[in-house]
Amino acid sequence: MSVVIDGATNSPFPLSSGVPQGSVLSPIMFLLSSMIFFRPHLPLFFTPLPMILPFIFPLPFLHNLHLLLLSQVWIPKVEYTNADFPFVHETPSFLTAIRMSAAEPDDPILTVHDEVYEGSKNPLQLSKKVNAPFSCAMDLKTFPFDTQHCQLRLRLTSARIDFLEWSNMSVLYLGEVFLTEYQVGPVMIEKHVAGEYSVAVVSITFYRRFWYYFTSAYLPTTMLMIISYAALFLKPEDVDLRVMMTLTTLLVLYALYQQISDGLPPTSYTKSLDIWCFFAITYIFTQVIYQVVIKGEKKKEMSKEMNADHFISLHLGKICWIENQPESTADEEGREVSSKKKLLIKVARIGYAIILLLFFIVYWSVVITYLDY
Repeated sequence: MSVVIDGATNSPFPLSSGVPQGSVLSPIMFLLSSMIFFRPHLPLFFTPLPMILPFIFPLPFLHNLHLLLLSQVWIPKVEYTNADFPFVHETPSFLTAIRMSAAEPDDPILTVHDEVYEGSKNPLQLSKKVNAPFSCAMDLKTFPFDTQHCQLRLRLTSARIDFLEWSNMSVLYLGEVFLTEYQVGPVMIEKHVAGEYSVAVVSITFYRRFWYYFTSAYLPTTMLMIISYAALFLKPEDVDLRVMMTLTTLLVLYALYQQISDGLPPTSYTKSLDIWCFFAITYIFTQVIYQVVIKGEKKKEMSKEMNADHFISLHLGKICWIENQPESTADEEGREVSSKKKLLIKVARIGYAIILLLFFIVYWSVVITYLDY
């Protein structure tokens, strides 16, 4: 074999091996016979896998140099502190060298062409997928206007913080932003110290999507409270109708509350929505009692009118109507009872309107104050 450079030819020398020229397998065989070496910053060498990709894509355009054997590289151990360990699943790890600089000059002593990269300039990248459920302590006192702050804690357990710690950390969320009940907010990562080890804390904010509860809970209950209040504006003599309206509204509200409670997360404390429903039930229940009291006044009025006009006497099998009291006295008592009933209704209209308005102002003021959105 001879090499010609600028018209000058060296002395021929015999070859003991080679690649057949013109064969389809020649490029692949050439690649298999060529090896790419990676030289890290430490005085270590790693034997890589054969490169087949340069046959399709030229080597200078590849960002990842090649895969490295995990057994040849020290890898720190990461512990998922607040994960549910029986359900943690990990995929096999892949370690690659990332091209960040050009290859080192060839060594003229070596007869094999290679590409050597400095380890301090070309970092290693470890890729691994982990599927792990993490626990999050949720505060539902302001439900459904709550905002949850959850954390993923990753602790380095290979060495103490004096020798090993997290640095140059960044996190990127690639999942869905709008979930079934929450909207994913900012995702941040920061470094902490837990005991003698370095811990990376990934903070995720979840905002409750509360508009569903407006249409399924707040709006129906508000309409029921308005219907029960509207019963106070019926005619004073329609006592039975008012009682039936408020009682039916109360039963519908209780059934609605049971349906809402089935979809709420169970807690040992009272939530914001529970306070709203409890007020609505109490508001309508007191109106039922108030209407019953007014109906009792109506019965007293009718009884006095009957006693004032006539009483029934049974004598010898005949019914006789006998005058009992002058008409002027009966009319005065009837007017007195009727005016008392009208006064009760008027007081109820003003009182229940003020109570409902004050509750709305206080409730929504507190909600807006604690709203973290």
